Formats: sequence, C-alpha cells, structure tokens
Amino acid sequence: MAERSIDRVRATLGRETVELPWASRDALLDQLRPLDSMRPVVDQFEAVGTSRPVALKHQQRVALLQVIEARGARTTPRATRPTRGNLRALQRALRRTARRPRA
Repeated sequence: MAERSIDRVRATLGRETVELPWASRDALLDQLRPLDSMRPVVDQFEAVGTSRPVALKHQQRVALLQVIEARGARTTPRATRPTRGNLRALQRALRRTARRPRA
C-alpha cells in the first residue's frame, strides 16, 4: 500500500525540500527533544505536522546538521533501522544547504 501524504513530513531547507516518513520524523525529534538548543527546531516540526513543509532558517539547519552528525554514532542500529536511510537524505540536504548563505 502506498504511503499517504499524512504519513510523511516535508522540510524546506533553503531551496531544497526533503520528505521524511512520519516514523523518521519521530525518531529525529526523540533525539532533539533532550537538547534545549534544539527546542525551536522541535517546535517547528510539531507546529506544522503534515499540513505544510517545515521551514528551517540557516542557523537551524546548521545546528540540526551538527546534532545529526554528533548523535549518529550513538544511536542503536535496531532503533534506527527503518529510518536510517531517510535521515541520511536529510543529512545530505543539510550539508548542501548549511554551506550556503541564508536563504
């Protein structure tokens, strides 16, 4: 069965948009919630749901990339198995957009 748009979330990263399954979004937010510095990013994801893309500012993209890269090695493989590829797509897009000036 094909995934419905309500099962996915989109994030606008500068000029790029990345789509994640809801489970990947949940896994990402579980990693971000304990970090006070990531509260604005968590709030953005929670505020929009699937109704529209999450729009992250340049500084938020840079911070999110740093967290994903720092925590990637510390996440258990079993817990991330269904989401690993999706978070890698997000990570690649963040790398590309984090280097760009503010968009």
